[in-house]
Amino acid sequence: MIYTITLNPAIDLYSELGNSLKIGATNRAKREYVLPGGKGINCSLTLNRLGCKNEAIAFVSGPTGIMLDIMLSGMGVATHLIPCSDTSDITRINLKLKGCDRSETEINGVGPSLCVADIEKLKDYLE
Repeated sequence: MIYTITLNPAIDLYSELGNSLKIGATNRAKREYVLPGGKGINCSLTLNRLGCKNEAIAFVSGPTGIMLDIMLSGMGVATHLIPCSDTSDITRINLKLKGCDRSETEINGVGPSLCVADIEKLKDYLE
């Protein structure tokens, strides 16, 4: 069993634009989709594709944390998601803007603040 740990997972929202990005103007998407993100989660997704048994451990918060859980379980990823103590935060959302010229601009969200109690939950689980 391989365990991956993602301290700041994300929902990656991809917006493919019909035209080049115009700063200061309204831009219309021609297609949108979401994927789970974060380095450890990306590793777990790859391990799944390779048929390696693994578990994605991650800190989550708010409705986007619930969405991440639904997405990962739908993709067959075994998870242990640790709810953050600060319930006013959300699991971050990253916006990926893809231009018609194949350019990509990213705006990465902040994500929840972890406290000592959150890290203790991770330590307890790993023991």
